[in-house]
Amino acid sequence: MAKSISKMTFTVFLWLCLTGFFIYIVRDFPSFEQWKKILSFDKVPGFVFLSFSIVFVMILRGVRWWGLLKTGFSYNMAKLIIVFGWCFILSSFSPMRTGELFRIHWIRRLGGSGSLATGVLFAERLLDFLILMILLEIITVLSVNFTSSIATFSLSCLAVTTLVYAALSLFSIPIKQRLNKRLMSNIASQDKERFSYKIKSKILLFFQGVATLGAWRNNLQAVVLTLIIWGALSCGFYFYLQSFFPGIEYTASLSVLILVNLSSLLGITPGNIGVYEMAGIIALKPFGISAGDAFVAVVGLHAIVTLVTLIYGLFCKMKLNTLEQHF
Repeated sequence: MAKSISKMTFTVFLWLCLTGFFIYIVRDFPSFEQWKKILSFDKVPGFVFLSFSIVFVMILRGVRWWGLLKTGFSYNMAKLIIVFGWCFILSSFSPMRTGELFRIHWIRRLGGSGSLATGVLFAERLLDFLILMILLEIITVLSVNFTSSIATFSLSCLAVTTLVYAALSLFSIPIKQRLNKRLMSNIASQDKERFSYKIKSKILLFFQGVATLGAWRNNLQAVVLTLIIWGALSCGFYFYLQSFFPGIEYTASLSVLILVNLSSLLGITPGNIGVYEMAGIIALKPFGISAGDAFVAVVGLHAIVTLVTLIYGLFCKMKLNTLEQHF
């Protein structure tokens, strides 16, 4: 009964989101001439550059994941990059980003801890959110197209995210050490079978994953990789949008990048269909681009991101099957 109610609630919410989206764009729905732009030959360089940047970013994300995980267990980097590529498809097309659980499942299959992998996943998400908030604050400062209320909101989000990130970086290792001492005392008293011991061990492993933020070398590597990831992706978005809107500001591509990715954090709809387009239209509106033109560009953007992710993910799945047969 509870499952039926939750499914019904989700369906209604999905329908409301999509209905609201189409009501928003129907006032300025693209004409046939506008749709033709997406197929013109001059868009090809932008499409190609964006595709390569997506593949490059997918590989870097896999490397970052490996770097954060290696503190708790020794993994093969190439295999983890392949696993990440396959799991990214599952997370992209599953509602509420539930596909992220497949990464945790794979770590358990490789002999690691699911709790530690969950902690690393939390650290990874927090780092991505922090960098996105920094970028959002940069564009509100550099661009005159945003109101003071948006600037205040972005600054507040950045401050809260920075405080959480700093707190976890500073206190995750001491908390992990304190829990470890308690676990050692439980082992000494032969109390390993108790439920409290099992819970504490899982919490310890979770904080061990989060504590990767507290190790300055891992933290620095992860921050540098995250900056390269979002920098490369923003360049891909910029060259793509340039093919539609020559002379568009770089801050516009950053705005689209930030809003579509923030809308994807929860992934309300499978593939984030509708919500992604809405976020892109809202991001381009302050730069004087009509909803119709923005809709065409963002639909093309979403299609390329989805197609490249799908091809890369299926390639990773085939490589993964090959590796599974050999070992």
